[in-house]
Amino acid sequence: MTTTQEAPGGERLAKLEATTESLVREVVDVKSELRDVRSEIRDIRTEIRDLRSMINRNLVTTLGLTMSMWVTLIIALLLRT
Repeated sequence: MTTTQEAPGGERLAKLEATTESLVREVVDVKSELRDVRSEIRDIRTEIRDLRSMINRNLVTTLGLTMSMWVTLIIALLLRT
């Protein structure tokens, strides 16, 4: 049984090449997954931006309705006498 240090140069080089190829495949996989995560983050940011816009529109509408209701109520109370 020979150890890595005792193995002939060709075997050691083959093992090193196999390990390098394996690492390269893993790096490619990580890069691919990172691209997917970035894409998902971009989609989430777009959804958040849309939600903020919708909330702002709803807030303005609600405030407008509330203000007009209060003005109508105050005018009704003032003119009641």
